[in-house]
Amino acid sequence: MKARFEQFYRSFADQKAHALLIYITVATILLVSIGGIVSSTTIGLLVILGILTLVFDADTRGALLDPKKLLPLTILMGGVLVWQCLGIAIRTPTDKQAAAVLGSAIGIAMLLPLLLASLQRDPEFLNRLFRILFVLGCLAAAISLVRYAIILGKDGRVSVNELFAERLVPIGRASHQILGSGGLAACFFAGLAIHPKAALRQKRLILAGLLLIAITVVLTQSRGPILAIGLALVATSILELFRTSAKRVSAGLVLAALCFALPVTLVIAEPWLKAWACTTHLSMCRPSNRQDVWSIVSGMIQERLWFGIGPTYRFPGGAVSHPHNGILGLTFYFGLPMALLFLGIIAFAVKRAAAASPSPSRTFALLGIFFSMSFVATDLSNPFAFVNTLYLYLWLPVWIGGLLALAPQDDTAVAASPRDSLKPSA
Repeated sequence: MKARFEQFYRSFADQKAHALLIYITVATILLVSIGGIVSSTTIGLLVILGILTLVFDADTRGALLDPKKLLPLTILMGGVLVWQCLGIAIRTPTDKQAAAVLGSAIGIAMLLPLLLASLQRDPEFLNRLFRILFVLGCLAAAISLVRYAIILGKDGRVSVNELFAERLVPIGRASHQILGSGGLAACFFAGLAIHPKAALRQKRLILAGLLLIAITVVLTQSRGPILAIGLALVATSILELFRTSAKRVSAGLVLAALCFALPVTLVIAEPWLKAWACTTHLSMCRPSNRQDVWSIVSGMIQERLWFGIGPTYRFPGGAVSHPHNGILGLTFYFGLPMALLFLGIIAFAVKRAAAASPSPSRTFALLGIFFSMSFVATDLSNPFAFVNTLYLYLWLPVWIGGLLALAPQDDTAVAASPRDSLKPSA
C-alpha cells in the first residue's frame, strides 16, 4: 500500500503538481465565491498533497527538519497545531466544532512544504507565481469594477457622494470589502515585485495593472487595508536603506512592530481624529467601534488566559462580531501561547526575509508581512482560520520569507525595492 501511495505521489510530483495546485488555489480564492465549495476543495487537496510530500519527499522533509534551515519554523507551526489539539481536549465545555478550525490551520501548515517542494523542482517557481498572482489580481479587480459600475448604474447613482455611499465588494472567496482588499493587496505586491525585471512595455502594463488594483481597493473604502498598504510601502522602502543584513534584521523587526502599533494608536485616538477631520459618520468617517470591542475582549481574556474560550465562540446579542485584533483574538480564542507562537513565526519570517539579498521574493515577502502586521492590528481575529484571502496576503509572504535562505541564486540577482519598482523607466 505504501509503495502505491509513493508511486502515486511521484507521478504527480514529476508533473509539478505542487506548483499547479498552488496556482489553482490562488485562482479560486481570488475569482470564485460559489459558497466557498471550490476554494475549500482546493485547500483539502493542498492538505492531502502536503501530507504526501512530508511522507515521501526526503529533500523537503530534510529541509524542514534541518536546524540551519527551517526547523525553528517547523517547531513553531507544529506548536500551533499541538496547542489547538490540547485546547480541544482540555477546554470546557467540549467544543467538537473546533476541529474544523484545526483543519484550516493544517491547510496553512501544508502550504509550507508545497511551496518548498515547488521551489526545489523549479528555480523559476516564485517568479512565475508572482506573475500569475498579479494577472489574476488585475482580472479580479477589473471584474469587480465592472460589477460595481453595473450596480451603481441600475440605481442611477452618478455623483461622487452617491459613489462613495456604496462600498465596492471584490469578487472571490472573501465576498467582503476588508478581506477582499487583503487579497488584492497581495496581488498589488506581486506586481511591485516583478516590475524591475520586466521589459519596458511590460513595465507600462504592470503600472496600469497596479493602478487598476489600487482604484479597486480605494473604492472598497476599507481603511485598515488602505492604511496597511501605505505602511507596507513605507516600511519596505525604509528597510532598503540599510545595507548590511544584521542592521536590516533589527530594523525589520522594529518596523513590523511599528506597522502593528500605528493602527492600534489610531484606533485609540479615533475620537480626537474624527472630531478634527470628520463632519459626518459616513464613508471613511464611519465609527469603527474597535475600542469598545477591545475592552470587552480584554476583560474576558483574563478568565481563560491559557487555552482561551474556543475558536467557535460567538458573542451574544450581535453587538460584537469578533475581537478585531489578531493578537487579542488568538489569545481570546486559543490562549496566550498561541499569540506568542504566531509572533514567533512572524519574527522568523522577518529575520529571514530582511537578511536575504535583494530579489522579487524578498520584496513580496516584506511587503506582505508588513501589510499583515498592520492588518491584524484592527482585523483578522484568527490568522489560523478560514479558507480565505489570508492565504495570499499573510501566509504566502510569511512562508516565502522563511524560505528565502533556500531560494536559488537566480532569484536573488535583481534588486526590487518598492521605490525602484514604481519609478518610470527611461
